[in-house]
Amino acid sequence: MAWLGFEVYDALNNTPWRDRMKAIFCTSTCSQTQNKPRFSRGVWLAGAILLSTLMPNALPLTAPWSSAILPVQAAETAEKTAQPQLSPEMRQTLDRYFEALETHHKFMGGVALSQGGQVVYERYLGQARPDGSAIGPRTGMRIGSISKSFTAVMIMQLIESGKLSLKTPLAEFFPQLPQADNITVSDLLNHRSGLANFTNAPEYTTYMTQPQSQAAMLQRIASAALDFPPGSKAAYSNSNYYLLSLILEKSLGVSYAQALEAKIVKPLGLQQTGYARSADQQAGEARSFSRKADQWVLEPETDMSIPLGAGAMVSTPRDLNHFFRALFQGKLLSNDALQEMTALQNGYGRGLFPYTFNEQKGFGHNGGIDGFISTSAYYPAWDLNLTVLSNGLALPLDDISLALLQVYAGQPFAPPDFSQQAQHLSETQAQPLLGTYASAQLALKIRIFWAADQLQAQATGQG
Repeated sequence: MAWLGFEVYDALNNTPWRDRMKAIFCTSTCSQTQNKPRFSRGVWLAGAILLSTLMPNALPLTAPWSSAILPVQAAETAEKTAQPQLSPEMRQTLDRYFEALETHHKFMGGVALSQGGQVVYERYLGQARPDGSAIGPRTGMRIGSISKSFTAVMIMQLIESGKLSLKTPLAEFFPQLPQADNITVSDLLNHRSGLANFTNAPEYTTYMTQPQSQAAMLQRIASAALDFPPGSKAAYSNSNYYLLSLILEKSLGVSYAQALEAKIVKPLGLQQTGYARSADQQAGEARSFSRKADQWVLEPETDMSIPLGAGAMVSTPRDLNHFFRALFQGKLLSNDALQEMTALQNGYGRGLFPYTFNEQKGFGHNGGIDGFISTSAYYPAWDLNLTVLSNGLALPLDDISLALLQVYAGQPFAPPDFSQQAQHLSETQAQPLLGTYASAQLALKIRIFWAADQLQAQATGQG
């Protein structure tokens, strides 16, 4: 199980941590509760958010709780802004940054920055497997919840073909689920079903590494009480996209893996993208690690029968850049269907999150499973793709995304000095921070807790 821990530098010893956390988490009404059920592992957005609070230079790039609605057009017709170009000096700056990350054991994985469909910068660092094999452009890494974007595209394709509609009730496929008559395909896509997130359940970690039948997974979802009435609000839930995966299979009469291959992978010519199998059986696929006691430690492996289209895919930075650009160029869906995907409710699109860098607006998704952490986004006005996939991480992933974008945009950037001595908080110092934070402005609850001799953060349902 991968947790994102963090360190606080000497200069922050006198910082009023609780006040600074409240300032970012609780812009309006805010509650703090103790002893909440433990949330799932995955993309720890909370870690990046909390780090950006304690360390102002580590600002988060993504804002999945944004409530703005951004109309989107296909890339050919979207209004373009001046596209920056990477100079040799910019490349050298990025090279120095990634050399520092490698030297100080902050990041293993790969990044790719593409403009107009062409890779303009990429870098691969670290080991893919315990045998020390190196990560390269063709190394497959698990992408966690970025899989949801692929699932949403295939569901929208079914809607365009007339086999489904956004108003199709869940009861047409799974009448045994609670409130199935009142939950629609649109609710599932937008995380507005109210169905409890199965990865949040305390028993999840007892079975996550073992194969699970669809009947067992459906029983778990059916037996959990709804978090809220369907359609009344939003809360991120992997259960929604697990069910969409089964709806896809029932509608097409094939497995999720077969649908993915036929509907997206082959039409786009993706080279290293597909449904993940056990990494021990998949040549060229990476395992994941966490940084503990100054060494990379192999993480347990979630069995891929569990997440399905909520998080069971493997891909590469190049392939993900190709996929998201193709989506916005109209190669997978009509512009009307794309508009449906990018329309936000309570901060969620249909399989997409909004991304913002300065004045540039983009869409994509992030993900996390085991020790894999990932993000991929497309900025239509720049015709720019950015993907960061990590199989080992010891700093906020958004720091890496932000560094790439700052350099690309020609903004001043100096690689950080990772040699600065960090000072860990003591458990006593951390006590005032512990609890579960919630805000009307955030679609996430954020749990701050003490484990493994460090302060850690976890966002509800991100995975």
